[in-house]
Amino acid sequence: MTEIVPRETVIQTRECPDCGHSVDVKCNKNRNAYYFCDWCAGHRRWGRDESAKMREHYRKTRKAAAAPERNIVTKPKPIEQPKETPQNEQPKKPEPANDNRPPVERHWLHG
Repeated sequence: MTEIVPRETVIQTRECPDCGHSVDVKCNKNRNAYYFCDWCAGHRRWGRDESAKMREHYRKTRKAAAAPERNIVTKPKPIEQPKETPQNEQPKKPEPANDNRPPVERHWLHG
């Protein structure tokens, strides 16, 4: 079953009746549908029964839209052998950048 995450999952997209922009209908933590228009600050909340119908419609459309899983066989990738490093060799330290900047004066540190 498709899980609906409160305040994240968009269950419908509608047109705002106040300004005409597209708004996302989501569910709150009580599973009631709502929207808030960012353009005109219009908002609407639906009751329990209408919200249940919207959630059910969302689940049906998601289930129908989900493509059936296919078994795809691919060749396994070859396992890479770790590179051997001599035990007495230490990793090289990065050299400081030579950008010809003047030294920073830190007179506030030496009172």
